[in-house]
Amino acid sequence: VDAIVTDNMDASMQAVEYLIGLGHRRIATIAGPARDRSCARRLKGYRTALSANGIPVDDGLIVRTTALNHERGNAAMNALLASGQDFTAVLAANDAVALGAIVSATARDVDIPGDISVIGFDDIQGASVSTPSLTTMRVDKEQMGMLIIERMLSRLWTYYLAPQRIMLSAKLVVRDSCRAIEPS
Repeated sequence: VDAIVTDNMDASMQAVEYLIGLGHRRIATIAGPARDRSCARRLKGYRTALSANGIPVDDGLIVRTTALNHERGNAAMNALLASGQDFTAVLAANDAVALGAIVSATARDVDIPGDISVIGFDDIQGASVSTPSLTTMRVDKEQMGMLIIERMLSRLWTYYLAPQRIMLSAKLVVRDSCRAIEPS
């Protein structure tokens, strides 16, 4: 069976590297369900990027959601803010979670990106029109769809075609939800 997937670990590492480049060292993550392979790879990328940069992974800055939606992002940000943990940035499991986290923070008079930078995944339609517009890792779904069609057509015309796993890179889309800070 063919598989066309995003390199979620690498994309997460890119996102964390971007935040580190902006001066962030206390980076929280709102991770998705443990059973979700994409979320597991994104969490691994988060941990790997922190460790590779000499930043200890603080499990108190990792909040798991049971679903990847706005409501769970809101609840997860509430939990992070209530925890008393000090953090300056959040990597969210996807854009819906990130947008929910921004709503939660804003309701508590936390300025995004003034107090906390937020980055998401997927570059959904609402990411560019949110306030602030969301910095995100773009997953090229159009390219993914074209590759799926190409593989299906190849299978129609070829008696035997070995299964193929195609890994696509995600691209950082910089918008207004992240800012540089002085490293502490």
